[in-house]
Amino acid sequence: MAVQNLFVSMLFGIPIGLVLAIPITPFVGLLRIMLLSPSKREKLRAQAEAKGHVVEAEMEKSYDDIRYDKVTGDQLPSNNIIGVYKYYVNGKKYKCKLSSTSRLSEKITLYYIKKPRHATTAGHLGNEELPWGKLYILATAVLTIIFVIIGTMSGLSFWTDFPKSVESLLRHGFRLDIGCVPVPAYIGIAAVLAVIVTCIKKR
Repeated sequence: MAVQNLFVSMLFGIPIGLVLAIPITPFVGLLRIMLLSPSKREKLRAQAEAKGHVVEAEMEKSYDDIRYDKVTGDQLPSNNIIGVYKYYVNGKKYKCKLSSTSRLSEKITLYYIKKPRHATTAGHLGNEELPWGKLYILATAVLTIIFVIIGTMSGLSFWTDFPKSVESLLRHGFRLDIGCVPVPAYIGIAAVLAVIVTCIKKR
């Protein structure tokens, strides 16, 4: 029976993981950006310099970041300045927008890892060129493992009425076969986040 549950769980868990990973991957990407440490950004900068992916950009124009109240339509006070910079790579012109609450420099140094159009300052390296393919694979793997484990533990009934099973899982958790100990769903969610964070930090 356990082998049958495992087979069925893999049969359903893999495609479900592939589908659910699509909307979850952007959140994994956001989490990766939040976890980028200064040392990691410094490594990305060294990587860009080693490849010669460093460009000097000149300010083309600047303007105040004007915003309006959605209800009254009145202009809101803002000290934010937007600067549009231009730079060239292999004769092709690119543009980059930067914002600041203080005076922007006329010339700045930009870096990029692979694509020139994603060039940015050293402090923002890693925010633009995310490895979406790897993040999708990571999200798929984690989700698939979760559903396979839960499906194997819960039995075939978990898949016969999948929507209700998920709802019950989120509300009441699930029971392990050993000792029938109820495990709240939030513990599983915390475990998933821990796995994702660990994998992202190692990259």
